[in-house]
Amino acid sequence: MKVLALETATKAGSIAIADEEAFIGEVRLDVSIAHAERVMDSIIWLLKSSHISIDEIDAFAVSIGPGS
Repeated sequence: MKVLALETATKAGSIAIADEEAFIGEVRLDVSIAHAERVMDSIIWLLKSSHISIDEIDAFAVSIGPGS
């Protein structure tokens, strides 16, 4: 089961992919502008660099805020 996780509650946000066996990859966002301006491009980059298709993601995890 592959999980794509998003954390955007603070300026130091992150996006990560993990499965049952390993941590696959992470992108850290340390921006003074809204994460929304960078999060989609970062997700696409992480998926491509991890050689994973969005179709392979089984679940999404998100923080509950506050934040973007």
